[in-house]
Amino acid sequence: MLNPRPPKELEHEDLRRLYVEAVNLAFTLLDGFGGFAPFAVVQRIDGTVLPFDTLDVGEPAPDARLIEHLTSLLQEEVVAQRVQASAVIFDAEVRPRGLLEPIDAICVRLEHHAQDPVTCYQTYRRQRKKLINGRVIVVPGLARIFPTKRPPR
Repeated sequence: MLNPRPPKELEHEDLRRLYVEAVNLAFTLLDGFGGFAPFAVVQRIDGTVLPFDTLDVGEPAPDARLIEHLTSLLQEEVVAQRVQASAVIFDAEVRPRGLLEPIDAICVRLEHHAQDPVTCYQTYRRQRKKLINGRVIVVPGLARIFPTKRPPR
């Protein structure tokens, strides 16, 4: 386990916990299987953080369709007032300022009912079959799951 640290831009403790859980799970999947399909982690209303069970989504879908499907299911969870924060995680590439070639990253789209959404890119590289985590790039996110910042009832 690489023990990722949440970026300082994540001020809300709920998002810090979600980030760490999401990146740890993604690193575990990368290390064990060499990659992963998009997935989600949620924080329930009671504060429990766990992977979001999508049940059976049928045939494997392209990543973009799977992310869309996860987003739709998470929106339903918000309407049903079962989650207060979410993270959608997928494998990505980023090109930090000053680099010519893109580098591998774990994209973590974080949303919380009481905070603006944020997207984090946890960069990583492989060195002799070992994963090495790099820096985290943080950018403002888009509200996809929580349409407003009203707390659940």
